[in-house]
Amino acid sequence: MIETNLRRMKPLFTTYLFCHFLFSVTAQVKVGISLEPGVSMITNDFEPMNGDVRTPPVLSGNAGGFAAYQFANGLGIQLGASYSLIRGVDVNTIHLTDQLGNKVGETEIRYHENISYFSIPLSVQYSFGEITVEGGFRYAIHLASNGRETGEFDYDGQHYVIDNYYDDINVSSYDYGPMVGAHYQLHDKFTLGLLYYHGLHKIMDVTPSPPWQRSIRELTVGLRYFILPSNAKQNSGS
Repeated sequence: MIETNLRRMKPLFTTYLFCHFLFSVTAQVKVGISLEPGVSMITNDFEPMNGDVRTPPVLSGNAGGFAAYQFANGLGIQLGASYSLIRGVDVNTIHLTDQLGNKVGETEIRYHENISYFSIPLSVQYSFGEITVEGGFRYAIHLASNGRETGEFDYDGQHYVIDNYYDDINVSSYDYGPMVGAHYQLHDKFTLGLLYYHGLHKIMDVTPSPPWQRSIRELTVGLRYFILPSNAKQNSGS
């Protein structure tokens, strides 16, 4: 998997070098770091016959660096590289029945998923005043994953406890999708924004037929700090 991921990364780094060469001559280059705490969910279209499944949002986040190329007319382009932790939870409510099919109770089983990625977001930006809006695309390479299944219930006079840990949850080696966001200039060196990512790839569609269609959704609050130049105030679109 490592060799395959390295091959996937080669054209991305080539694109980065090309963009750097193309825009650094005509644009104001700004380099910084970003911290994006937020929430994520991994969708699940599975419909059990004896219950239901919910996928509430759970804490997630991204951290990394970026290079932004700002032009005089307010337009710009930004390329980043970050570590992304995507988390999800399936809350399975199962109806317990006796041998005649009569409901005798219900239990809740939770399946927690943790997936880490090396993410490369590329976005086009437009700044007007203190506000910058952006839209782009994010490609992510899977690094590691794990899961945990928990729950407990009483049935037929017995008490059962479920607590299973999984080192690998069979996630696809990559993910991709569009992202949109907006940022407000708090200071010459800080911006605060809101970002949404909508994964398009079915990252966990290898379960028995019919497959469960699993995709990532993430909403984060982004804090960006500009290291270079010393005065990194956004260019106005006027």
